[in-house]
Amino acid sequence: KENPTGTGEHDYALLLITGRTDETAKLPDSWSAIQIETTEEPAVGEQVFLGAYPAGFLGGIAVQRELYLLTSLATVTKHYTFTKSVLDVLGLGGNLLAQHGSSGGVVVNGEGRLIGLITLTQDAETTAARDLRAITLEHINRSFTEETAQGLAAFLGGDREVNLRVFQSKIAPTLTKTLTDVLERE
Repeated sequence: KENPTGTGEHDYALLLITGRTDETAKLPDSWSAIQIETTEEPAVGEQVFLGAYPAGFLGGIAVQRELYLLTSLATVTKHYTFTKSVLDVLGLGGNLLAQHGSSGGVVVNGEGRLIGLITLTQDAETTAARDLRAITLEHINRSFTEETAQGLAAFLGGDREVNLRVFQSKIAPTLTKTLTDVLERE
């Protein structure tokens, strides 16, 4: 969609990298990674670091040739919840990253830990007038535990091939049906 709508409640994905597009090239022996924090509730007023690849002001071929990582400091401006009892979404106000394409970008706390993923922005004429929002890793961890009966950290630290087979047999069919049902209605 050109102007997608939604809350960002289940707007996250995990990727299992099993090879390279150049099949003769070897995957690295190790990967750089950021530590996740699934229990933090950053206070309104707390400063966080954002990183994403926004493309809201790019079009056509420019997205392929001129898409660069942008980073910014932001302040948590508001807390949102899907269930009324726990923190699920951070309001991050308006800043340069408040544009289409930033989804999947990171929200990092002052200790350098991943605490959220950018999922949506409220549209306005300028990025400063928009409200960038991110689902918390705490929310993702709760959702993940409901779906898989294990927390995110346990899943990421477990046997990836076993986890992939479980996902393909138990979770993917439901997600595929949900997606195809939505696409068939449009």
